[in-house]
Amino acid sequence: MSAQSVKWLAFCASNSITRTVVHFFPSTGVVTAAYAANCTLTLFGEGVEKKTVTLEGARAGHPDGVRLEQVFAELVDGAPGFLGLEVELFASQPRIDISASSCIIELFSRVSSVRFVPRRLPDSGLKQRDHLPGLLLEDGLNTTSVILINGAGSEYEFSISRPGRPESPPENGAGLRDTSAQMRVWRRESLAGRTLLELGLVQSDSRREALYLNEALPEQACYVLYRDKSQKRLISVCAL
Repeated sequence: MSAQSVKWLAFCASNSITRTVVHFFPSTGVVTAAYAANCTLTLFGEGVEKKTVTLEGARAGHPDGVRLEQVFAELVDGAPGFLGLEVELFASQPRIDISASSCIIELFSRVSSVRFVPRRLPDSGLKQRDHLPGLLLEDGLNTTSVILINGAGSEYEFSISRPGRPESPPENGAGLRDTSAQMRVWRRESLAGRTLLELGLVQSDSRREALYLNEALPEQACYVLYRDKSQKRLISVCAL
């Protein structure tokens, strides 16, 4: 499926410890001409007013990127918590297919850098895959939290399921137990339009457990965050 624009929904951070870089790669696939493209960034969340900025000058086939505080002046002094971020690439000329474009979000500090692929929203030129389960980790080294993002202008209810409590914890080195027949709703959360919510630190019934979305998300996203348990430092992010 071709598309003249592609869109992703992610989260970002801008504080005294962590900053955010948006990496984007406009691409026309097998067409090698350096067609002009623009990138629109929309910031929203608690404590900030929704704001959209359009960056011009990108070219198909040429990687590009920007630090968010260079685009949004309100982030220079930092903002508490995570904020929602919508990234859209669109071709400047009509009938140019940029559905092969990609985007990466980087959260960096003085001591570490975490990169993740944000969720690409439907109707962005590629067939959407089914949501894959996330993995909850709860052990001596890692802990897990979940971020829900509602990018729509109206309220939306998320429904997330986890397997029922297993008969016994998995043994060391064992994979996830097949608990498809024991699924139970773990959380239902209603979010107002253009908001996001982090569901604290998730306590798992076992050291490894799956997490499932119960339905497709038209203008929403869900991320699983993994942190170092001792320092609460972010080490990995996965979109469901």
